[in-house]
Amino acid sequence: MGITNPTAWTIVRSDKFVYNVGESYIASAYVKTSNAVGLALLKIEFFDNKNN
Repeated sequence: MGITNPTAWTIVRSDKFVYNVGESYIASAYVKTSNAVGLALLKIEFFDNKNN
């Protein structure tokens, strides 16, 4: 995947998956840049069984 010259927030997401309360999970991201200015963030969202 490539994102070139974004001028605003750019979001990439995966399919939702079932997670188990009390279990540990690892999330990671790799961002390769050239002459970048600003921040790179990894955002994680959780949903309940009603998709809220």
